[in-house]
Amino acid sequence: MMAGKCIHTAGVQVVPGTPGPVESLEEARKFCDTYGLPVIFKAAYGGGGRGMRRVMHMSVSFNMLQLYSEILIAMF
Repeated sequence: MMAGKCIHTAGVQVVPGTPGPVESLEEARKFCDTYGLPVIFKAAYGGGGRGMRRVMHMSVSFNMLQLYSEILIAMF
């Protein structure tokens, strides 16, 4: 997370992402509205990619955000 914050602060161009964990459905919706799909829901801290979930359709993304959150919490 620290490296990501440094990159955002420095203005380095990277694949769009959030500067910290997404904490609400509205925040996720705003990101998708701004950058489009597909997106990847990812555990914020560690996990080595085990917590990554690809989302291809908006209708799936918001129904699955809660489920993915619960799965990721259980994994860690």
